[in-house]
Amino acid sequence: MFRNRSLIWLLGIVGLLALVISFVNTGEGRTLTVDIDGSGDHISIQEAINASADGDTIIVKEGIYLENISVTRSLTLEGAGNGRTIIDQYDYNIAVGIECDKTSFIGFSLKNCVVGILIEDSNNCIINDNDFFNCSFAIGIVNSRTASLSGNRMMDSGIYITENFYDFNAAQEDYSIEHWNTHTIDTSNTVNGKPVLYYTNVSGITLSEEAGQIILANCTFMSIDGYSYDKGLIGIQVVYSANITISNNSFICNENIKSTDLTPIGLELYFSDHNYLINNTILSCNFQNYLEM
Repeated sequence: MFRNRSLIWLLGIVGLLALVISFVNTGEGRTLTVDIDGSGDHISIQEAINASADGDTIIVKEGIYLENISVTRSLTLEGAGNGRTIIDQYDYNIAVGIECDKTSFIGFSLKNCVVGILIEDSNNCIINDNDFFNCSFAIGIVNSRTASLSGNRMMDSGIYITENFYDFNAAQEDYSIEHWNTHTIDTSNTVNGKPVLYYTNVSGITLSEEAGQIILANCTFMSIDGYSYDKGLIGIQVVYSANITISNNSFICNENIKSTDLTPIGLELYFSDHNYLINNTILSCNFQNYLEM
């Protein structure tokens, strides 16, 4: 009788452990809700993030949230979409800072910020279906790999990929081409209604169609001709590329920059050589050419 009870007890423990292991392996987390009217689990987004754990989903209901948000856990944050969940960065700073791998940020509107979303030292992040208004940079990708961007609508701003957001004099040996050429940025991302063109590891293409922004990483023998860039922050970024011909383009940058540390960039060449610049017009913008750091 004692042995039978011991066996039943042991089988119960084994079953409980199997259930726990099964739950952990699914990777399923909790779902937390944020509603500014108090009807959710939390009334602020940051409060929900602080109460969360890796793998959780945070649903943010419609409303205007006056917050700076710092994400240091692997979370999915979902707004209501269609301009209904607004993060108003009222003091013109970084609205959303992401410093954790595998973070998703979907369906928000961000306004009045120096940077809308800053992904820093984080890999495999997803940024989809967001709107950006009155931001100097919409999305910054810093020292990060394999970000996925889709359906983001940016007004008078754009995407900036770099190693050091404010320090352009960092040592070159700290840089990696994978911080530029491993992302997925499709043409559903737009600047002022025009698509973002992001090309990596290709050669021999001529770009002459309308674009809101052009980013080339690890490309050769490309041509950018007749491109008109109006009121964004950065027009063309060429990184780790060679034999790129940039001709007959015009750049008129956004002068309404929210930080004295940032200046609008019409054209940037980064660790790129043997390129040709012909008959380009640059107004209210900088031309930056970093060959050595």
